[in-house]
Amino acid sequence: MKHNILIKQANKALQHAQQNSGKIILITGGPTCEDIDPVRFISNRSTGKMGIECALAAKELGLSPILILGPTHLVIPDKNIPVVNIRSAQDLFITLNHLFNSCVYLIMSAAVADFTPTNASQSKLKKADVEDKNHEFVLHLKRTKDILFELNKDNSRNSKYIAGFSLDTSMNITEGLRKLRDKGLDLIVINSTAAFEKSYSTIKIISKDNNKIDLVDNTKFDTAKLIINELIRLESLNNLKRNING
Repeated sequence: MKHNILIKQANKALQHAQQNSGKIILITGGPTCEDIDPVRFISNRSTGKMGIECALAAKELGLSPILILGPTHLVIPDKNIPVVNIRSAQDLFITLNHLFNSCVYLIMSAAVADFTPTNASQSKLKKADVEDKNHEFVLHLKRTKDILFELNKDNSRNSKYIAGFSLDTSMNITEGLRKLRDKGLDLIVINSTAAFEKSYSTIKIISKDNNKIDLVDNTKFDTAKLIINELIRLESLNNLKRNING
């Protein structure tokens, strides 16, 4: 049932986006929530601010955004941007997998959980259900899908331009470059946890052609425009190469 609701939301958002003349850009934002039981869940500090700013910037630049957004308290100022509300990493995968063929660009700014409970309880867990003699609770977790890896396995990956994010407690260039390579991205945005819950961020953008952009205390809206323009540049460069070779 939940799967059908997500697909229905996604189709409605796509129909809305297709009414505009701009190329479709999918943008993910916010955290995911991985349920332990109907009351408790695992999440993170992402607010969805970067994803929302990317959607606003995309529209200003003449693209047609679809925002796939995890739980957030933030309000999207432009009500004409179609939104698909997701909760879990699995929700995000289902939605992206359904919409991916329709887009030209994808910005993966969501803070997706790497792990989810192995077995979520369908009823609220009581203390008596989980306590051992040492009053400890062991929660078993499993890896969530590597969404970008799964999308890149599909032949529809051709002629699509993807920006990923690499977040660490500090700016980790090595890890960012690994993700750029291993996930088959067109560019990586490297940032740190200092960006959480802020309107400004310090980031490094590295594209697959080794173009590098350093931004210090930039607004997330201006950062979003630079990310999108870099994807557009890479698309133009690729089209130029095709025309020369073709």
